[in-house]
Amino acid sequence: MEDMIDFPVSDTYRDAYYEQGLTRYPSPGYVSGRDQAFIDAMHAIVSALQDLQVGQGGSPFPAPPERTPPPAQPARPVRRVIDI
Repeated sequence: MEDMIDFPVSDTYRDAYYEQGLTRYPSPGYVSGRDQAFIDAMHAIVSALQDLQVGQGGSPFPAPPERTPPPAQPARPVRRVIDI
């Protein structure tokens, strides 16, 4: 595909031409519609978590359980092999 844009344009126009297939070079800050939808969903999730955190007066996640060391194993008797 040949680049159909032979004159300088702003990033906004370049992105629009890219989406129409007139050029294969989007602007450096180009975000596709699919990527923007993902970003919007992540912002909604973060906002909901922050609302929960403020409403509950703390983190929306439960505190992790206390870690205790495993019980000590009884010592094994030492076997000695004697070569005759």
